[in-house]
Amino acid sequence: MTEFRLPDPLHVAAAMRATAVAEILPRFGRLAPADIAEKRPGETVTVADTAAEAMLTRLLGEIVPAQVVGEEGIEADPSQLARLAGSDPLWIVDPVDGTDNFAKGDRRFGMIVAFARGGETLAGWILDPLNDRVVWAAKGEGAWMDGARLAAAFPAPVSELAGTTGRRMREKLEARRGMGEQGLPLTVARYGAIALEYLDLARGKLSYMRCVGRLKPWDHAAGVLIHAEAGGYSELADGEGAYRPAPLRTKDGTLILAPDRAAWESLSAAFAAL
Repeated sequence: MTEFRLPDPLHVAAAMRATAVAEILPRFGRLAPADIAEKRPGETVTVADTAAEAMLTRLLGEIVPAQVVGEEGIEADPSQLARLAGSDPLWIVDPVDGTDNFAKGDRRFGMIVAFARGGETLAGWILDPLNDRVVWAAKGEGAWMDGARLAAAFPAPVSELAGTTGRRMREKLEARRGMGEQGLPLTVARYGAIALEYLDLARGKLSYMRCVGRLKPWDHAAGVLIHAEAGGYSELADGEGAYRPAPLRTKDGTLILAPDRAAWESLSAAFAAL
């Protein structure tokens, strides 16, 4: 088994910032057409994604030598996903979350790093490069930004909870509220960068988040831990329990994050009724 120790959170944050300064920010708003490609229809990759993942992989390995599961590395070699099922520690990396935004010159993008072992996320970091904001958490040690401990949104009646969900669900909620139906959550348009949604969720700027899909670990492992350490509650719908960073699901799942268990149950019931 690989020698195991928890990474220093400040060293990881420094590695993320260094990568952003070297490989991401200089390219923002300056990408040539040849710098942008499609991994598959509707899914963009840029030279910033691949260069940032390579640099971040090197820097993280200097902090704690461990295998890396990176979004772009998985694209090149899907067999690397098997690492998520092992017992050795590993890094999980999304070098540029919100690539479509980044490629269009939209400021809403971020970087996500998680440190996991045996299907459990032990630490997570989210960087907002343009605003130089890092939120991080370690299991049992709280969630932090700029030396201040973060707190998720306070519990409230479901009709007072504002958060993000997919377009179709948002349209259903808006239509029902428009007809005067009560007891439905408020919605905020998706950012196009889940890193920044998790950042706002951990700071209490969003009350909830609902995600549907294959729930890729480089999108969710860090954010779920950070939200939990900020006092929030999350669970997979349909009685599947807590989210864990594991090899990709073969079917879509639904992940709901809320201020507490009671709010989660109210939101889950409201969504299920639509």
